[in-house]
Amino acid sequence: MHMTLDYRIVGPGMFMTATSYGLGRYAYGLFIPTFRDAFSLTDTRLALIASFSYGSYFLVTLIGIYISSRLDPRKSLIAGGLAAAFGMLLMAFATDYRILALGVAIAGVSPGLAYTPISGLIAALVSQSRQRTIYAIVNSGTSLGVVLSAPLAILLADQWRWCWIVFAGFSIISTWWCAKVIPPVPQAALSDKTRLRRGGLFRSLSV
Repeated sequence: MHMTLDYRIVGPGMFMTATSYGLGRYAYGLFIPTFRDAFSLTDTRLALIASFSYGSYFLVTLIGIYISSRLDPRKSLIAGGLAAAFGMLLMAFATDYRILALGVAIAGVSPGLAYTPISGLIAALVSQSRQRTIYAIVNSGTSLGVVLSAPLAILLADQWRWCWIVFAGFSIISTWWCAKVIPPVPQAALSDKTRLRRGGLFRSLSV
């Protein structure tokens, strides 16, 4: 049975949203009590580290407006997944709060690099009648990331480094899945959705 990219984009898109938002941005907050004890952090430092995540996301989102008009969205998506994985690994192996803060900042870059390309690819490659449904499913990935991280933060607080290694592994899997399923799409194709849907590119994505 043939399946178009309408359906194939759901899994990797949801996983990448879980990676970039659910884990890359929000999981840090679940581990604040653990980080406070592990690094003897004050509330001020904990809040400052959290601000690095939001600050890096804000800056990269602004830059992403420029990037998205010039870079193949697939490359931006992959870069976002790799940023999440690298940031999480830094957090997992942090020896002091400065390395932890750097990891949080790098992981916070992920949503700015990854989410906008997902939205653009859905708009360009998914048939219009299914776009709302697929947007909704892909966006639910944020909740998936939080659901995955919350039990680990509670049950495995003493093994918190392993939790972040697991999150990094999830990020790598999500990135690989996106790279495997989503093809390179020229900017010209993204800006001409009607031609893309009617042309051979969309049909060639069936398996």
